[in-house]
Amino acid sequence: MDGDPKCLKRAQTITSTSCSPYVYNTNTNAAITYSGGGLSSPYGVAVDSANNLYIADSVSVRKYAWNTYNYSSGGIIVAPSSTTQGSTGTQFGSVLAICTDSDSNLYISDINGYSNGYSNYRIQKWDNGAVWGPTVAGGNSQGPALNQISTSFGIYVDWNYNLYASDNNYHRVTKWAPYSTIGILVAGNNGSGSNATQLNSPRGVFVDQMGNVYDVDTGNHRVQKWNVGATFGVTVAGGNGQGQCATQLNNPTAIYLRTDGVLFVLDAGNQRIVQWSPNAAYGVTVFDGSNGVFSVYTYAMTMDLTGNLYVADAHRWQVKKIEIISTGACGK
Repeated sequence: MDGDPKCLKRAQTITSTSCSPYVYNTNTNAAITYSGGGLSSPYGVAVDSANNLYIADSVSVRKYAWNTYNYSSGGIIVAPSSTTQGSTGTQFGSVLAICTDSDSNLYISDINGYSNGYSNYRIQKWDNGAVWGPTVAGGNSQGPALNQISTSFGIYVDWNYNLYASDNNYHRVTKWAPYSTIGILVAGNNGSGSNATQLNSPRGVFVDQMGNVYDVDTGNHRVQKWNVGATFGVTVAGGNGQGQCATQLNNPTAIYLRTDGVLFVLDAGNQRIVQWSPNAAYGVTVFDGSNGVFSVYTYAMTMDLTGNLYVADAHRWQVKKIEIISTGACGK
């Protein structure tokens, strides 16, 4: 297998026309934490239109200004405004994912339990500078109805402020228009499975400029693309069983899609970041974290406006910054 160029070990370099114009520091040790004892199991990370960084550390969301290079201060807590967990507009239960819209408003997947088994199963919107957030999806306990969501590890807001939420328990992705009280099915919902109409415990989600939905089909070790109005998905990364070959993924959890169509996949089980160019048959490892840089419990990834990548590591209570060192041509 080692002689097969499509099944090189993760530490080897694949030379291909399917390459990334971005080159990353493969020896990075940059970690975002803070002196108050570390982040508390960070599950979410996002960047807004002003290049500010947001980290969800399960009980709060912290904001780091784009020109702040000393991340040890812990940033500024922008949500919640209450110091106790709960279900009001000023409180969270536990945060599993975050994202921002073009106006730098913050969306928060407030899902996990906070007291005696109670869970919120909702997504909150916190306008920029707000001290409370209304529910914009879910909030009706968990269940299969389209006005409900369960565990959502991935959310995304498009240019029209439509919210997309992955539903890990019900194996689907739903779309929520602004001010709607019910979601629209855009991927999955045919039970857990591996055919083109199904998903298996999806996590990350992303939407391109045409409105096509990309979802991380974690249980099937693949990334699926659902064109607008489609009833089935097309595999754009992985889908060749669980493994570490260049054609495979191992429990992927998050994705980031560049405007040129290049897809970055957080391949958590292999502790690496893999880049897939459009229509590529296999991926290229752009960062290998298996040397201890991050654990297999990495659930979120984003890219800032200069191309740096950020990976939330819930197990090590930190966010790793994967620094870009070149934006030149491939191989430079």
